[in-house]
Amino acid sequence: MCADELALGQTAIAAARSAGWSTWSIIRAAPPVEAMPHHWQKLRVEEQLFESGLSITILQPAAYMQNVLAYWEPSWGRPLCRALCGRDPAGHGGLET
Repeated sequence: MCADELALGQTAIAAARSAGWSTWSIIRAAPPVEAMPHHWQKLRVEEQLFESGLSITILQPAAYMQNVLAYWEPSWGRPLCRALCGRDPAGHGGLET
């Protein structure tokens, strides 16, 4: 996180435009919410990107697997966790049973 995310973003956008870039891709960690100031500042930068005239691609990953494991039923979660993680799901939320 940068203390002045918006100024940094504006500088980067200006540099991209003067370098002749036509496309910009960013990765967003989560949907921006005001309660998370660093994400909220990144939304301000995204707004600047929309106004920049550059073609923009925003990638936003789905939920991380470790967040999903806590809700899986042990009967099917355990074998799947072994297949994906290479180990038993001990310590993964509700899968210890």
